[in-house]
Amino acid sequence: MRIDFHCHIFHAFNTRRMVEAGSVIFNEYEFYKRISDKLGKIKSAEASNIMDKTLFHLNNANIAKVVLLPINKKENEEVKNWVKFS
Repeated sequence: MRIDFHCHIFHAFNTRRMVEAGSVIFNEYEFYKRISDKLGKIKSAEASNIMDKTLFHLNNANIAKVVLLPINKKENEEVKNWVKFS
């Protein structure tokens, strides 16, 4: 079983609508910018649209669990630093 997580997400992405909404809602964490940069170079997904590629790879990652991280101001700063340097 593989366990992945991302801050403030309650469940794994499984629809394009969720990927598109998440890319706006969590934009400040630059997770989606990094994944877009990487997925743009991956040839394994036939889709040309970055959201379709993202969905393809997230669905094929066999994500079993998503952990919700704390969201108070101090801990959010720590989360941002963790995401920045991860």
